[in-house]
Amino acid sequence: MSSMQQSMDTERLEGFSQAIQAIGDEANMVCKGLFSVRKEAGADYEWEVTAYGKKVFISSDEVSRLLNIGDNTNLKEKFKELVAWKLRAVNRGNL
Repeated sequence: MSSMQQSMDTERLEGFSQAIQAIGDEANMVCKGLFSVRKEAGADYEWEVTAYGKKVFISSDEVSRLLNIGDNTNLKEKFKELVAWKLRAVNRGNL
């Protein structure tokens, strides 16, 4: 992978990381304790999301795949879709 491509991927992941932090902040204002997002310690782009007592983990690989989908959905919406998908999988016992 070229350094230019790596730089672009890093920029996109950083933008996504900032959007995730904003979602966490908004959720804490609305429903304190029911939804939390925290960046995994020691990991550049990995997050732990807890929603209504269910915990899921979001990796940078999952985010990269999601960002490569070429639609016009904003970062917050993409994150919400990814979390919803993972929570559904947890509820079905697939994770």
